[in-house]
Amino acid sequence: MEINREHYSTLSVIALTILFGILYYLSAPQLLRVPVGLLFLIFVPGYSIIQLIDLKDTVQKIVLSLALSIALETIIAWLIIYSEIWSINLIVNILIVISLGCSAVYLFFIKPLGSLFVQP
Repeated sequence: MEINREHYSTLSVIALTILFGILYYLSAPQLLRVPVGLLFLIFVPGYSIIQLIDLKDTVQKIVLSLALSIALETIIAWLIIYSEIWSINLIVNILIVISLGCSAVYLFFIKPLGSLFVQP
């Protein structure tokens, strides 16, 4: 069976989120953790939300993903600072939950998993 092309990006987001979580919580060497962490922080949370909109233009998806990721992380950090419960782990947990949650909504409700594999 061949995986439906529409799901490549969503499955990549899920894989990158899980990889980042594993590297972050197992305290992997910085050489691995920093590039994966930067890619995750700059791109993934925004993309997982943007895919729910189902835009057709790839350039729009990428630009909006970058902007939304940065804005989302700024808002989360601002809320945590002003609630006086500052914790990097809490921010990472919130971003991982948002990324996996939006990807799950996309896979189960918008483009159901029944369409994950191409039918011959």
